[in-house]
Amino acid sequence: MLCLSRSEFENAALALGFKPATLRQWKHRRKVPSEAKWRMTIFFDAPFEIIVKPQGCGFGSSLAQQAAKYIVR
Repeated sequence: MLCLSRSEFENAALALGFKPATLRQWKHRRKVPSEAKWRMTIFFDAPFEIIVKPQGCGFGSSLAQQAAKYIVR
């Protein structure tokens, strides 16, 4: 399971074509519709969870942590 910060989730949703106003509605309702969750799961190729702090996730790694593995320094 991927653990995503709020900003990682919003960036992915915008990349999939969701509008900023739609994201504000989800935030206001405190719920992401099931169809949007399904599209995001396909996008990430894994189930995901939105968390407050990526460091506190014990079940997986954040998207940024996974990307850091492939960045050559």
